[in-house]
Amino acid sequence: MIVYLFRIGASFTGQLKASVEPEEARDFFDDPRTFTELMPNVESVTVRPDGTRRWTIRAEVPLLGAMRVSFTVRRATNKPHALEWEPLPEEKQNFLRYSAAFATIETGTLVRFIQSVELRRQRAADLHGLAGWLGANRISRELQLRLTETMNVFLQRARAKLERIS
Repeated sequence: MIVYLFRIGASFTGQLKASVEPEEARDFFDDPRTFTELMPNVESVTVRPDGTRRWTIRAEVPLLGAMRVSFTVRRATNKPHALEWEPLPEEKQNFLRYSAAFATIETGTLVRFIQSVELRRQRAADLHGLAGWLGANRISRELQLRLTETMNVFLQRARAKLERIS
């Protein structure tokens, strides 16, 4: 059994209101192109033959510089009112979770998002040469700031595009 002593992570919860039907919003957020076109730092989201998706993200990480990380996820929930993607059961290092819930409101649809990212390594140096010196808490704080910034931009762009489509 491998023990992962160095962990960094961040999570985001947010929502948007769009004047579209819930089904339209659901289809929009189930399309991998939505993320590659609208979410900063997402290089690709590849759909594999088995239905899993591989996200490749490249970002400038404060204090560490440019990093590229890939996450493979599978669909955990596929309902008319909710989508959820989770890491594969065999994943040990790069974890991405994403969920979206859709509710009808007077003016259209309320979409609630949750996204979390966690990177685990046996040693800090396995992530980056400076990671041990900086520490997991400091890197996680920076990752949290970056994820919040990224998701806020994504939600802004997504709302604008959704409302142009309808």
